[in-house]
Amino acid sequence: MYITKHIVDALYPPACPLCGRLLETEGTVCARCRSELRVVGEPRCMRCGRPLQDESGEYCPDCVSMRHWFDRGVGVFPYQSAVRRMVMDLKFRGKTANARLLGRWMAAYVKPELPLWRPDVLVPVPLHPRKLRKRGYNQARLLAEGVGAALGLPVDARLVRRKNSTEAQMRLGRLARQRNLEQAFAIGKGRKARGNILLVDDIYTTGSTVDAIARVLKENGAGKVYVLTACIGSDF
Repeated sequence: MYITKHIVDALYPPACPLCGRLLETEGTVCARCRSELRVVGEPRCMRCGRPLQDESGEYCPDCVSMRHWFDRGVGVFPYQSAVRRMVMDLKFRGKTANARLLGRWMAAYVKPELPLWRPDVLVPVPLHPRKLRKRGYNQARLLAEGVGAALGLPVDARLVRRKNSTEAQMRLGRLARQRNLEQAFAIGKGRKARGNILLVDDIYTTGSTVDAIARVLKENGAGKVYVLTACIGSDF
C-alpha cells in the first residue's frame, strides 16, 4: 500500500485543494493557504450562524424578519473565503476527495455545540434522483459521512427524499426560493423521523432549503432540527 501511494504521489503530486499549488511538504493545504484560513467567529447570528457586523446584535436581519423551521445552525467558513473554491470543486468538478477534509473541519467546528444539540443522526440534504444520476454523487452526503466518521454519529441519507426537481436555488431570490421548494421534500419510504436531527449541506444562503426539510421532519415526528454547512453567506 505504501509503495503504491508513493508511486501515485510521484506521478500525480498532491495539490493544495484551496489554491491548486503543488504541496512541497506533507500536509492537507499549503502553508500560505493555511495562514489565510479563517472560520466564522463571533459575533454570529444565534439562529443561523451567519457572521454579524454589529457586535451588539444577536440575530441577522434574515432571522429577525422571518421564521425558521430549524432550531439553530452554523456555517464553518465565510462563503467569500478560499474554501469556496474547494466547495465548488467538490460540487461541480468531481473532486470528491475534498469532502473528507471539509468533513473533518466541519466536525471540529460543530463539536462544541453537540452537548447542547445532542443530535441522534446526521441527514444530508438530498438531491433529486435525476440530478444524482447526472452528477454521480451527492456532495452533501459525502460531507455528512465525513462529519459522521469524525464524530462517531450515524448518517441516514434516506430519511428525506427530494420528490420534485426544482430550479437551481442560486439563481433565485428569497421568495422565489421558498416557492420553488414548496412540496419539494418528503420523508423517505418506510422511514420515520425521530429524535434530534443535524442537517448537513455544502452552503447556507437564505436557509430556504434547510427550512423546507426541517418543516417536513418536524411535521413527521422529529424533535429539534439543526443545520451544519461548510460555507455560509454574509450578504443580506
